[in-house]
Amino acid sequence: MLRFRGRLAERTIDTVRRVLDTDEEFRRRVLATIDPTGDATAGSVADPTAGPSGEGIPDGDDVDRVTELFLRRPPGWEEEWSELLADAEAEDRRRGEHQAELEASRRADAAATRLARQRDELDALRDDLAGLRATVDAERSERVELARRLEEVTADLRTAVGERDRAVGELAASRRSLAELHDELRAVRSGVDPETVAGRERRLESVAALRAALSGVLSELARVEEDLVALSDDLSETAGGEGGSEPVGGPPATSSAAPAPDPTRQARSERRRPIQLRRGVLEGSPSAVDQLLRVPGVVVFVDGYNLGMTVWRSLAPAALRDRTVGFLTDVATRTGAEVVVVFDGGDVGQRLAVAAPLGVRTLYSPTGVEADDVLIDVVADLPVARPVVVVSSDRRVRDGVRRSGANVLRSEELWAWGQESARG
Repeated sequence: MLRFRGRLAERTIDTVRRVLDTDEEFRRRVLATIDPTGDATAGSVADPTAGPSGEGIPDGDDVDRVTELFLRRPPGWEEEWSELLADAEAEDRRRGEHQAELEASRRADAAATRLARQRDELDALRDDLAGLRATVDAERSERVELARRLEEVTADLRTAVGERDRAVGELAASRRSLAELHDELRAVRSGVDPETVAGRERRLESVAALRAALSGVLSELARVEEDLVALSDDLSETAGGEGGSEPVGGPPATSSAAPAPDPTRQARSERRRPIQLRRGVLEGSPSAVDQLLRVPGVVVFVDGYNLGMTVWRSLAPAALRDRTVGFLTDVATRTGAEVVVVFDGGDVGQRLAVAAPLGVRTLYSPTGVEADDVLIDVVADLPVARPVVVVSSDRRVRDGVRRSGANVLRSEELWAWGQESARG
């Protein structure tokens, strides 16, 4: 029965043992089954070492001494049976404890393996963390370097702006001198004695030399302007624009036909400052156009044919002018800006078809004078406190009005803003 322990339920083993213990006939039958040649009489004493023909039960895996004592029950069998049973149970316990030790050792080995693997993973994570920290430190150093370079570029821009302002002052002084020389030349031509004429001729040579010098100053000023524009674009990409604008004065004098450029234009000691876009607003975007058009007191000059040919290229000149003024009237109505459009030719001979009163002032250049020159000169003549926006995609116009501190929009940028504003 001990061999069935662990394979049969404990209650089943107890039941079999109880039946064998109380039923002598059943015990004899069981003994006869396992030893058909032996003496099955209960209580007989058998030699446990006897061979197959003796009375003893064979020793081996089938029947052990405990079973023999329990079935035959010789005199005094209970004491020996109890001792053997206790020894068997002790052996079972030892085997169980040994098995438990083996299992605990196996588990300990598995835990040690897992711990070693986790330590390796922890070391790998520490290495990754060290790499990430190194990357963060490198990015911080790069940001510091970018901030330093931005400060340097800003300082360079301020220096360039100062140089440009000085060049503008020199140009204004040169223009004043040139105007004075023009006055003297007119006086010479009005009729004076030959000796005075000879002196005036020498002055005219000085005028020619002054014009040559002035041309060089203008070329240098244009180069400085291009460098400033490129530098400003780099700053806009690096740090974004800074918002804000300053309040300005009243409107300029009105006119229905543009005057010819005045060589005696009054020089200014100050220079108009362009409107600064809000931080994060991209130059030329609909948001930038909307901000510029809504600056209080702003006057918007439009290169009429440049805008019209950008949008309505196939129209005849008269229809193109009408369509352009109609669009600009809507711009003025939406934003409240004062809009002035300049067209070529003072002798076009056709009135605009837009119904009065117009929200846009229309200027025509004099015969033989391009609208580009009129636009550049009119912007230069405005008070420096007046914010000015010029709409043209023409490079010459854009460069010319930038020198007067005006903000510049392309014709397609104004049209894109108008379309988005109409949809919104």
